[in-house]
Amino acid sequence: MDATLKKAVAAAGRADPNPVQDLGFMYNRTVEDPDGYVWEIMWMDASAAPPTPEARDWRGPFRGQGASGSLRPPSRRKKA
Repeated sequence: MDATLKKAVAAAGRADPNPVQDLGFMYNRTVEDPDGYVWEIMWMDASAAPPTPEARDWRGPFRGQGASGSLRPPSRRKKA
């Protein structure tokens, strides 16, 4: 995951416009592309996640994400 972020930065991205999140079972970083879109890159070990009522209904990867995590659709940051 960190290697993916390094590649994005090498391609003119800006690393970590939002705080890094490391929850132990889940790790999340963001990169801003040259057009101002923020991409969220994450990794999650679902077997180590704390149990919740919602977790009992989990049936597989969320739409747009692979089992090991991947890029979420971009969100537009407001320019100051």
